Amino acid sequence: IAGATGLTLDSLVILRCRIEYNLRHGVYIGQNLDGIEIIASHLNDNGTTGQLYANIYAELGGGLHILGTFVVQSKGANIHFHAFQQATVTGCYILSATTQNILFTGTAARESGVISVVGNQIHAPSVGTSSASIQLGKGANNAASNVVIVGNTFSVGGGTPSAVVDENSNSHDNTVALNDQLQSTNWFPPPVTMQGLTVMQNGMIAGFTNN
Repeated sequence: IAGATGLTLDSLVILRCRIEYNLRHGVYIGQNLDGIEIIASHLNDNGTTGQLYANIYAELGGGLHILGTFVVQSKGANIHFHAFQQATVTGCYILSATTQNILFTGTAARESGVISVVGNQIHAPSVGTSSASIQLGKGANNAASNVVIVGNTFSVGGGTPSAVVDENSNSHDNTVALNDQLQSTNWFPPPVTMQGLTVMQNGMIAGFTNN
């Protein structure tokens, strides 16, 4: 979804969609857009080329709301905001990213910010990664500011990150509070080769690998 020069899109709802196994990003949201909503959908295993593509990639725009959506096992970050403003991520299940579950980056001219991450279930990145589950800024000029991360539940197990929320030194005015961290030394996330993740009626998630 990308707005051309001089063209804007101010209302779009992606509702109860299943978006999986795309070569690149599952959903790409570009500039000149506003009022995009992803609701009660399921995004998994996008970025099949093996590059660091995200299930949801939003850049250089503003106005995105992700609600009640499963975002599972991308090749890069599950959700990546790049120089993006004004977004909410609420009531989602976000798990088993190859790198970060949620990554905020920016440019020298524009930060990611004014974004709320509230009331989500966020599981550790995949086994073998040292990435934080949420990364606020990464590298020079990649600040993230005015981000609110409140009331989430983090599950930390076999893929324990170096920090649940890691804030870049260039980031500022962020709020990280009232989040629960669940430890389990016997819990291991699914293998990175798992496919076909399906939510069962009792809330568990099933999938397959090597079959």
